[in-house]
Amino acid sequence: MTTERQDNILIPTTKGLQLEKTNNIQNICAEGSYCELMLISGAKHMISKNLSSLTKLLPSHTFFRIHTSVVINIAHIKEVIGTEVVMSNDCRFPIAQRRKKEFVDFLKRNSLSL
Repeated sequence: MTTERQDNILIPTTKGLQLEKTNNIQNICAEGSYCELMLISGAKHMISKNLSSLTKLLPSHTFFRIHTSVVINIAHIKEVIGTEVVMSNDCRFPIAQRRKKEFVDFLKRNSLSL
């Protein structure tokens, strides 16, 4: 895949298809066999794909599955408090206990540290 192709995602809507930059995705929450994409604009899109198949489409250096039902874009993290992630829109998501260490390591590898 080329970098350009990975930077965009086609989102099916009631009007057709919406081309969106992957960096504009803040988080994805699973809801059964559907997923809800939350964009930084505040727009939400319900997608008829499961979380595993959507995760495979996204850049692995930016998105992390912090919980069974939640994938976040680390570019939009405001802070990490204990076992919770606070996103730039103040949404809070729990970090699964068994994923906490892997998540912190992922952040260290993909972020600048002081």
